[in-house]
Amino acid sequence: MLSPYDRSVALQALAERLSAVHGRWRVDGDVVRSSRTPTVRVENTCDMTGVAERIAHLDVEFALNPDYPDSIVFDCASGSLIPRERAVVQAVDFWMKTTAPALLTPIRGRHRLAQRRTPGRSPLVA
Repeated sequence: MLSPYDRSVALQALAERLSAVHGRWRVDGDVVRSSRTPTVRVENTCDMTGVAERIAHLDVEFALNPDYPDSIVFDCASGSLIPRERAVVQAVDFWMKTTAPALLTPIRGRHRLAQRRTPGRSPLVA
């Protein structure tokens, strides 16, 4: 389980980083909410017995529309810095660099965060 303190650190870090790249996001109870519909929730459902003090694991739920369970993308990220607060923020930063661009680009309608692939053309072929 994610401690209440770790959850608040993760939510605050998510709100700050999402706001930096995509409008205004704020912590609203146990979720980070945008000025539009999407929300982000964090938890830890993994058994971290024996390593919980060294590794922060976040299960991230990104809901395009929280009223529709089919619109939720589940992902996870981990951090391993000391102190633990830095590990939680590192996990958020990893998620922001990997999954967040793929989820935010269609919402933004611009391709600043991720590259768009033209159908029929491989990005690896010149």
